[in-house]
Amino acid sequence: MASASVVGSSLEGFAILWQDRAIVRDYRTLLQIETKLSQTAFELSKKARLVAKLDAMPPALKSIVQKYEAE
Repeated sequence: MASASVVGSSLEGFAILWQDRAIVRDYRTLLQIETKLSQTAFELSKKARLVAKLDAMPPALKSIVQKYEAE
């Protein structure tokens, strides 16, 4: 019964997003803008070498990550 309720709520949420109301259009547009900003920030961080593999991280950070991987 709980699963049916969750599925029903999810379907209602998706149905609302497809409606042509001003607030829904604005919210959808804001989500698209946020996605584009995140993608652009990630691409720029790759060019500036702000994103690195864990192999290239300092040993102190590496040990912290390994500690939590073990847990």
